[in-house]
Amino acid sequence: MWTTANQHETEKAHWNDTTWNSWPTLRKEKIYNDIKNLNLKLTGKKLLCIAGGIGRNANALSKLGCDVTNSDIDEFHIKLGRKYYPNIKHIIHDMNTQPLSNYDYVLFEDCWNRSFHQKIIHSFTIMNKWKNYTTVLPSKANLKIFKFNSKMIDDCYLQEEHIGNLYIKKQLSSGNIFARIYLSDVQDLETEDISIDILNLNIKLPKSEKHNYQLLGTYEIGFKNRINGIFINNGLNIYLDDEHKFIRT
Repeated sequence: MWTTANQHETEKAHWNDTTWNSWPTLRKEKIYNDIKNLNLKLTGKKLLCIAGGIGRNANALSKLGCDVTNSDIDEFHIKLGRKYYPNIKHIIHDMNTQPLSNYDYVLFEDCWNRSFHQKIIHSFTIMNKWKNYTTVLPSKANLKIFKFNSKMIDDCYLQEEHIGNLYIKKQLSSGNIFARIYLSDVQDLETEDISIDILNLNIKLPKSEKHNYQLLGTYEIGFKNRINGIFINNGLNIYLDDEHKFIRT
């Protein structure tokens, strides 16, 4: 069968779309090492990887002796996974639907190389639904609070109208603005480690008193000089209710 140029472009687009993360090898190594260091008894256990793309990370985890299944919502990703990683199982699955109960562990790949933002919040809600069916990995998110001043941000968002400055200040305090920032653009940086219990989510972070800006996030994987996360200049109070909905207070 002949393949047209358009078909090539379609397959190329799908290939580039198999992961929404940069530095896939570093990410794969981190996922593998993080799970290995949990010292779980994985030999012979059934592990399901959620949102696994073509299965790079699932394939690596199979080396821990577990029976790994890679899942993704995209049929083309699964097709590629069966081609490139045939030694593991691949299934089409939408994580938003009913959780599957015939696995010992379920691993949510979105938790790696993802800072705290709206998409990961959605993943946390899904993870809390799965905890009644199987053991969810990871159970904790290890993040950092970055407190700093920044002349670059001061100048970048300075508006000529007072109402504009009030709006910018509100947005940078709301937890809705995601940012990637080079360390060379911040001053007076202070960092604080924070471990979030994903499966019993209740976050209470105070307002930053000494600095103009506060970011909840991580050092960006693959970069020694960049942080990312959401602005929470006024702190963050958020929890998950009994219906798995996020409530801000």
